[in-house]
Amino acid sequence: MLEPQANLAAPVKERKEKVGGKVWPWQWTALETNFVLLIGIIILINLNLWNLLHYKHPSRRTFSVPHHEELSRMLHQESGRVADGISEDDIDYDGNLWTPIFDRNTIVCLNLDGEIKKTSWTTEEEKQTWADLNCGALLKAMFERWKLQSGHRKEECDRLATFGIIPGETWGDATPSQKKQWGDMACDCHYESGWNDMCLSGFPPHVHNTTVWRGIEEAAHSREGDERIVSPHGTPAMPIIAVTVGTTSRSFRWSKLDESPLFGILLPSIARTLEKGFEYRVYVGYDTGDLFYDNADRIAEANAWAKEHVETPAREKGHVVTVKFVSFLNILRKPGPMFNFLAACAFGDGADYVYRVNDDTELRTIWAGAFVTALANMQPANLGVVGPKCPEGNYRILTHDFVHRIHKDIFKVYYPVVLTDWWMDDWISRVYPMENTMRHEDVWVTHHTWVSGSGNPVRYHVDHSHKKFLEHELRHGYTLIEDYKRNRCAGGGTCKVTDGVVTLAWSEKYDADKIVYLDSVVKTRMGSSFEDSSSVYGEDDDMSGAYSQGGVSGV
Repeated sequence: MLEPQANLAAPVKERKEKVGGKVWPWQWTALETNFVLLIGIIILINLNLWNLLHYKHPSRRTFSVPHHEELSRMLHQESGRVADGISEDDIDYDGNLWTPIFDRNTIVCLNLDGEIKKTSWTTEEEKQTWADLNCGALLKAMFERWKLQSGHRKEECDRLATFGIIPGETWGDATPSQKKQWGDMACDCHYESGWNDMCLSGFPPHVHNTTVWRGIEEAAHSREGDERIVSPHGTPAMPIIAVTVGTTSRSFRWSKLDESPLFGILLPSIARTLEKGFEYRVYVGYDTGDLFYDNADRIAEANAWAKEHVETPAREKGHVVTVKFVSFLNILRKPGPMFNFLAACAFGDGADYVYRVNDDTELRTIWAGAFVTALANMQPANLGVVGPKCPEGNYRILTHDFVHRIHKDIFKVYYPVVLTDWWMDDWISRVYPMENTMRHEDVWVTHHTWVSGSGNPVRYHVDHSHKKFLEHELRHGYTLIEDYKRNRCAGGGTCKVTDGVVTLAWSEKYDADKIVYLDSVVKTRMGSSFEDSSSVYGEDDDMSGAYSQGGVSGV
């Protein structure tokens, strides 16, 4: 009897000989063929040969920016907004390929027009807003500007088309530079039936002057006095922790505060999880032109709510907490610039630590002492990132993050400015050394992604092309961290912060026994019975939950 291995190849050859076929040396089994095909695909991807094909997907097109090395040098330049030798047009395209909107009333009208088109109905309040702002005239003027810019691009696209370019079919005789120019100007838009508003306005660039380091710092510095936070008179000297959160009403038609997860979930959970020994500051950022938040009466109502439900109860328990609502002209309409702006506000006001969360995040345990102690015990002290356990998020990365102001000293902005959508949490989870990156198993949060209706928390268009910047920004981050450690962390000890701020030591010792799991506020605040804690926080957490930075529900 033959051994199984010795008999495997025989039937294949016998069958071919019976039908008169010839066995060639290069004829493979199905498994071998699939393996070779897989290797070929990997080689094509790594050589970036897919770009030889001209895909008919204008919605995927984004404007090119300088080479990654030039881009990084430009974005981290200290002397100005952009590096020497690189023009503003390389990152802005204002008046060329893209037409940003700076006017607050026009943004309101554009947002309102979008909501009406999606639902085909309006409220009386929306009708009044439309009339008060004269939205018809504002939008007409805006579309005329877009049409004019689009016409200039169309003329150049027609010239490029003479080289035989046919969208979705062939590049003709176009050179690589002409192909790039075609893509930069989104020329496909002018020759397709799927033409839309983006064909008029142009596609936003990866970064804008208002979103680079200098632009973010200028925006934070130019805040009104009532958008800044100073310690209340008589407050004892304590470490200052800033909680930063971006929020938006996009895709919702809220009429009351408690319809927003910010007031139904996050803020009540912050009030319940404070511990003594720290001063807390909560920065809530919203886009200029937001249909719900960008309203003087609404913000006054929100301030009154925060005082009644957060600040006053906290003060009665011996805690110091201040909540501020801050408007940001978010030109790119993305979460990344908002996060960087809020962190700049917090550090600019003197915060020692920043905790970046989402407006639909619920804090389920006390957290401040655990996080501060974790950072203090890192080598060097305070250089690194720590986050909570979040079963609903991607368990391979930190979906919420807590850093010391040393983070700003190293990177200048909280997240790399080119990572405006996803991949921000990938970056902060990987940029620090492994021993300086920690998920604190005693600190728990729940990410209520279901509040967005479909369960998908993403309330903005995601530009997937930004993923290509991740690895470069990580390499650049490694270099910045090592330079900082070498220059400011002598002997691996305490690092010296350039702005002279000295973080006060936490007066108590972290004790894991103090960590108490709290029932969800959702049961009483949002009128919903959420899962029992045993099902949410079992040992076998589901790692396939919503990708959390997509879950950044602000902006």
